[in-house]
Amino acid sequence: MSDKVQGKAIEHSMSQCKGQGRHIIAVGYKPVGGGLNEVTCTIPLYDIRDMDLSGGVSWSEAGWSAATRIIDPLYIFGIMNSLGRASFHLEAAHQLRDYQMMMATTREILEQTFKLRHEILRAVLVKSFVTANINLNVDLFNLGLTEISKLGFLTTFVVKTVLEQAVMRSIQPMLN
Repeated sequence: MSDKVQGKAIEHSMSQCKGQGRHIIAVGYKPVGGGLNEVTCTIPLYDIRDMDLSGGVSWSEAGWSAATRIIDPLYIFGIMNSLGRASFHLEAAHQLRDYQMMMATTREILEQTFKLRHEILRAVLVKSFVTANINLNVDLFNLGLTEISKLGFLTTFVVKTVLEQAVMRSIQPMLN
């Protein structure tokens, strides 16, 4: 057992480019004896937007990453992206045999998955309740303001979207 932190570069086991040095993780660790280690830091030396570990960031992966920074309804995409970031932590813990970190990372993944499912369920339930009432209001809007409704589907869509967002913003504090 040593208190001295050692460093090692490991390759992600799920890499589709094995042996090419594309998915390397720099790991700092302390040996604790019996072949076990305590991982102290992990640094991915690859672009973590490469979700399928193919060796490059595709247009869809880059688009997903950019879009989820701009629009994130109910923080769902943030939760999903945090699961992707946990990948290299779990890989380092597995390869360096730090079972405590493996369990902690797995627990974090399960908690994030539960939060994701909870947020999706809540969003679907609230939105289905709200949308029925919004559709009625949009129909009344179209009947009452025939000149605006002549502008077509886009006007109806914008009105419906704005009303849904207003209702969701007013309901959201009560749900938390």
